[in-house]
Amino acid sequence: MATEQSFEDRFFDHLNKSDDSDEEGETWSVQKQRKPGKLTVQAGTTLEEQEDEEEDGYKINCEYFQRCKEFVDLLELGDSYFTDRGKFSQCYCTDCHSKRGDNDFYTRGNPSSEYAIPIGWARFGLDVQKNKLEGRLKIDENWHVAFHGTRIESIADILDNGHLSIPGDVALGGTKLSERIGHFTDNWKPNGFDTKQIFVSPTIRYAGTDAYACPVRVTASESDEVLYKARVAFQVWIRPKSYEIHEQTIGAKKRIDPVFKNDVLEWSTKERAAVVPYGLLVKVNDPDDDDATLNVQRRGKRN
Repeated sequence: MATEQSFEDRFFDHLNKSDDSDEEGETWSVQKQRKPGKLTVQAGTTLEEQEDEEEDGYKINCEYFQRCKEFVDLLELGDSYFTDRGKFSQCYCTDCHSKRGDNDFYTRGNPSSEYAIPIGWARFGLDVQKNKLEGRLKIDENWHVAFHGTRIESIADILDNGHLSIPGDVALGGTKLSERIGHFTDNWKPNGFDTKQIFVSPTIRYAGTDAYACPVRVTASESDEVLYKARVAFQVWIRPKSYEIHEQTIGAKKRIDPVFKNDVLEWSTKERAAVVPYGLLVKVNDPDDDDATLNVQRRGKRN
């Protein structure tokens, strides 16, 4: 059974009330040299020293969350994109999720729509414009929750733009965006399929697959040893009635999610403003463990 008020409800309540608001002991800092699918790191300050330097800090006492946080630090995104991290971030590892007693699935929006808690991931809250929360839209109350998997190298562009883009858009700096390699294009797609859309899913089990959230290998610079693999996604609000629902398009032969059938896993919209990212999700795995944290079962009743 879930607690009287789940973390998800506390998270959204706090949004409405906010004014603006390896060796043991080592952490890792990023080197400038990066290769596709690989991120090289070197030993840096101790975790204790790093925490002393941080003014806001993350107050979540979980080893898995701290590991995900270290990876976010490696990306050198800066603090300006994120909210007060202690209030808006959360660990969804199986241990933390179980201790909170939260359900695996919740509903949100008007009309309500179900979404899956991103179990096995850690969320870092993004700074959302106050008018979108407290204005006439009230997106945290009225919009649905979904997920968008992406490549590591796309994070900064998405944060700079403030929204997800559509193939054909011209990004900041003048780069024209195109469909990702291996995805449908105008010249290679099923009849009637429109590639010029934003694609999200109500479950991270789909949005977090390799087809969308491409993993990278994080290695130690002095030995080239693979420390772990990491992948990222965005948790978003999406406006009801702005999107269409389709079946999965990654060629899955088995059911991907225990609640959502494969024919409702992909949501698509042409409205850029109808999708608002509010959380950066990170998942890290041991080098030889692809998706150990995905093997979870639904508990409790729906909210």
